[in-house]
Amino acid sequence: MLARSVFNDTNRKKDIIRAIKLVDRMRTENVAVRRDAIKVRLDRRTALPFDAELQLDSWVTSQRAKGLAVRNEDIISKALELAGSYRVQGFKASRRWAMLSRNRWYLARRKASIQHVLPEDFRDRVFRFRKTVLQMRKMKRYALGDIVHWDQTMVRFAEPGGATIDRKGRQNVRISTSGREKKGATVVPVANALGEKLLLVIILKEQKGLLPKTFLKDKKHETQTKVFGSNNGWQQTPLVVSMVHALPDLNGRPGLVVIDGYAGHTSKETSTALKEKGYDVVYGAAGCSAITNPADATYNAPLKSFIRKEWHRARMQAAESGAEFKPTRQWFLSTTEAAWSSISDETIRKGFLMAGISNALDGTQDDWIFEQSCHASSPDAIEDAVDDVVDEADDTTEVDEIGCFGSDCE
Repeated sequence: MLARSVFNDTNRKKDIIRAIKLVDRMRTENVAVRRDAIKVRLDRRTALPFDAELQLDSWVTSQRAKGLAVRNEDIISKALELAGSYRVQGFKASRRWAMLSRNRWYLARRKASIQHVLPEDFRDRVFRFRKTVLQMRKMKRYALGDIVHWDQTMVRFAEPGGATIDRKGRQNVRISTSGREKKGATVVPVANALGEKLLLVIILKEQKGLLPKTFLKDKKHETQTKVFGSNNGWQQTPLVVSMVHALPDLNGRPGLVVIDGYAGHTSKETSTALKEKGYDVVYGAAGCSAITNPADATYNAPLKSFIRKEWHRARMQAAESGAEFKPTRQWFLSTTEAAWSSISDETIRKGFLMAGISNALDGTQDDWIFEQSCHASSPDAIEDAVDDVVDEADDTTEVDEIGCFGSDCE
């Protein structure tokens, strides 16, 4: 009996190993084969039937398709519900079982971003945004140097981060700061589709919205940098109008500005200022800035990363001399300018291409919009969407409601 038991255990392990290797090999090629391999493992290792786990996997997929978060507790609760419907006795659905089940179905805990738009609306808004941009480009024939984008982003004076290298097993791991991690400024980089840096706007939060006289006296910055003070540190309508006046003159050429639907951008004063400068405007798809915003797509993250690294380097140097580094306005100004200068023209150009703003009108650069992982669920669906955009733009010159010309945006 003992020999037979050992023999059966050995064969069971061999079967499980073969199934695991088969799943690893076929995980992205053949769903049917993958599920057959999983069934071999389930018949030998779990108390929940294969059909029940198949329903559990389908349930997780349906919940994610709705944009809902699925937690480990949700999987356990659903597994217990399925165990009851299949009359499985003694099934406890422990956390370890849930972990092994996720591994079997190639599910993992993933870092997610907050999205205020349901997936089906998300794809439709992105489609209409790109359709509008393509229609306007076909009608007005903008030069790439006259297609402008800017985006406001909050940057902190000190960003210590949430992780450090320390001894394993230590209970309390703390990072000291200089107390400036809550002080920040709004940074607005302005660029065109050729990758040229046109302007850098920095808005500091100051009492009464006025910059200190000592800072105004001592500040040193590039001619393409504009520094403003604001009582809330945000890009208010008067500051947006001042920034529009600082945009390059078109000298009679048509120009296009692509910005988000922030209230300061959609105000009547901003629309009038853009019209006076000769720029048309298209507002990005609401809730879809990760796709329709060139800054979010490529160069906002490296800009912030550069400032964070410079803060850390300055703090480490100050610590070697026994001092505490406290970032000043002038340090933040010069560091932000250096960060903006470090962004390559190619990185900015890629942002416009990935957003579907500056792609060639003949369709030869449409593959750039596939670079982001948060598009439609299948490559075929994306290609069909691009073909539909091109076809509809060829058939009509009617501008979609998500975008408008500068004179009509009120």
